[in-house]
Amino acid sequence: SAETIFDVTTLNPTIAGAGDVKTSAEGQLG
Repeated sequence: SAETIFDVTTLNPTIAGAGDVKTSAEGQLG
């Protein structure tokens, strides 16, 4: 789920592509 991905990337910002995922998630959240 998008929420799970967002939580994981927020806690582990070093994961490859985490920045892109967070940007997409934040864009969807508003």
